[in-house]
Amino acid sequence: MRFHHWLVAALLGLGIDAPAVAQTPPALAPAALAGHGPKTNLTEDLTDVWWPNAESGWGIQFVHNAATVFATMYVYSAAGQPTCYVAVLDNVPPGSPTFSGPLSSTTGPYFGGPFNPAAVVENVVGTMTFQLAGPGVGTLFYNVGPTAVTKTINRQPLALEDNGGEYSFFWSGTGSSGPCEPADLPEMGATIAIDQTGTAATISLTGFRDSVVSQCGLFATYSQVGRLGRYQGTVACVSGRTGQLILSGILNRVDMLTGAWDLTWDNGCRLLGNFAAFEVQM
Repeated sequence: MRFHHWLVAALLGLGIDAPAVAQTPPALAPAALAGHGPKTNLTEDLTDVWWPNAESGWGIQFVHNAATVFATMYVYSAAGQPTCYVAVLDNVPPGSPTFSGPLSSTTGPYFGGPFNPAAVVENVVGTMTFQLAGPGVGTLFYNVGPTAVTKTINRQPLALEDNGGEYSFFWSGTGSSGPCEPADLPEMGATIAIDQTGTAATISLTGFRDSVVSQCGLFATYSQVGRLGRYQGTVACVSGRTGQLILSGILNRVDMLTGAWDLTWDNGCRLLGNFAAFEVQM
C-alpha cells in the first residue's frame, strides 16, 4: 500500500511549485534537489534470501552493508549431506553490479556443547562472484576446488507486505523526458492513503494545489520479489488528468516506505525518481 501511495503521489504530478523546481524544468530538478550531495550507497541493497526457483532445499542469503556483502550458502555435498559455505564479497569496481570474494568452509565445536573458539577452523576452498541482472535476479558463480557452478538465482519472497496506511510523500527526481512542466511534479508532503488486500490495492492522494487538482486515485496491482515490492496501475484525477504510475523497489520500513517512482502523464511527460513516505501518526 505504501508503494502505491508513493506511486500515486508521483503519478499525480499535480503542479507542485516546490521551491527548488518552481522555475526549473523537470529535467534539471534532480540536480536542483541534490543539495550538498550526501554520500549514499552506490548499488541496490542485495539483502535477502535468494534461491534457484526450481531447486528447493538449498539457497543463499546476502547481508549487504555499504560495498560489502556477507553470503551464507547452504547446499548438499556429493554424499547428499547438508553443507554450508560463507563468503565476504566486495563490490568491484565500486558501483558495478558485481560482487566477488573468497569462498570458505568452516568446522568447529559441537553446537550442543561448550564453545571453544580454538576449535574453529576456516579454510578457503574457492571463490564466489554474484552479478545482479535486475531487481530480483542475478547470476551466481562459485567454485569449490575444481568443481565450478553457475546458477541463476532469484529473491525469494517469504510473505507479501501489507503497506496499507496513510503517509506523507516526499520525493527526489532522477530524470524526465517529453513535454514536462513544473505543474507535472507532485507536491512535497502530499498525503497518500493505501488500501491493500493481497495483490490488489487502491491508492488515493490529497494535498496537491487546488488550482491544478485536489484528488487523484489509482487502482494498482501489487507484486513482490523477495523484500522488494512494486505497485503498477493507471492514475485518474478529478481534473480529468490520467497517467501510468509504477512504484518499485519498495521497502517496508518502520513507519515508512522507500522506493522509486516512474510516472508518465497523458501529455507524454515521463518523470523518474526516488521517494520516502512517512506514516501519519494518528
